[in-house]
Amino acid sequence: MIEAIRYFLAVKSEGNFARAAWVLNLAPSVITKKIKILENELGYKLFYRTTRRVTLTPEGQLFASEAEALVKNYDHLFTELSNGKAPIKVIRISSPFILIRLFVLKSLNEFLSQNPNVHIEFLNEASPLKIADGAVDIVLGHSTHDLPHLNKIPLLLACRRLYASPAYLAQRGTPKTPQDLLNHDCLVNLTTHPDRKWIFDNKEITLHPRITTHDGALVVALAMEDLGIINMAEEAVLDYVRQGKLLPLDMKVKGQASSLYLFYAKHPKEHIVRKFADFLEKKLKQQDFTAKK
Repeated sequence: MIEAIRYFLAVKSEGNFARAAWVLNLAPSVITKKIKILENELGYKLFYRTTRRVTLTPEGQLFASEAEALVKNYDHLFTELSNGKAPIKVIRISSPFILIRLFVLKSLNEFLSQNPNVHIEFLNEASPLKIADGAVDIVLGHSTHDLPHLNKIPLLLACRRLYASPAYLAQRGTPKTPQDLLNHDCLVNLTTHPDRKWIFDNKEITLHPRITTHDGALVVALAMEDLGIINMAEEAVLDYVRQGKLLPLDMKVKGQASSLYLFYAKHPKEHIVRKFADFLEKKLKQQDFTAKK
C-alpha cells in the first residue's frame, strides 16, 4: 500500500497521471490501477479527474497531508532505525571525476559513516535524462534540456577562463585575443564543447584542436603536461593555479557562463537518494560553492 501512496503523491505533485507516470518511469495504467485500489480501500475518491488535469477532492486534501508524513516516517523506519541491519541501499552517481573531486569526495566519508547501510556506485558520465530511465539516481553536470521531472541543485555558476602551463606559454607565447587561439594548441573537452567552439563576449570561435577528450580531469592533466590551452571554470583548476602549475590568461573578454547542477528525480524511488542530495546541498552551502553566481 505504501507504493500506491507514493504514486498518489506523485500525481498530486505533477497534476496529472501521465506526467507522474513519466517521472516515475511507469506506464500510466499502472498508476491509475494502484490509485483506484487505494481509493477502494479508503472508501472515497482522492481526485477529481478531467482530460487535462486532476485536482484533489476535499477528502484527498486531508489524505495528502497525512500521506506525506506517513511516507517520510516509513522511509525513516527502514533507513535509520535498523541499527545497521537495514537492507543495503545503493546510490548510483554519474559524473565526470573532476566534479566528484570538487563536490562529493570531501563529504562522502561523513555521509557513509552516518548511513552504514548505504553503498555508492560511481558510473560513467551520463545525461540527466538517464535518471528517468532508472539507470542512475544522481547526475552531476550540465544540461540544455528542460527537465521539469527533475530537481536540480546549483553547484557552480561562474564564467570560464583560459589556462595554460608556464612552460607552454614560454614556448608558444600568450594569446592576446580570441582570434590568436587559432595559432595555438587548444585542448577541448567535447562534453562541455561538443561543437569545438569557445565563446567570448557572446561571440563564438571555432577551434581545430589536435587533442580532444570527454574527460574534464584529463584535459586539465594534458594542460599541465604543456600540451595546450584549456577553457575551464576557476574552481576546477584553482589548486593547480595556486601551485603555479597553470596560469590564467587575461584577454580582456568575458568567457562563457558555466552552470553546473546536481540532478535527481523529484520523486526518487529510494528516500536515501533525496537524503544524500539534501546532505550534499547543505555541505556545499557551507563550502560556499552554491552561493557563487
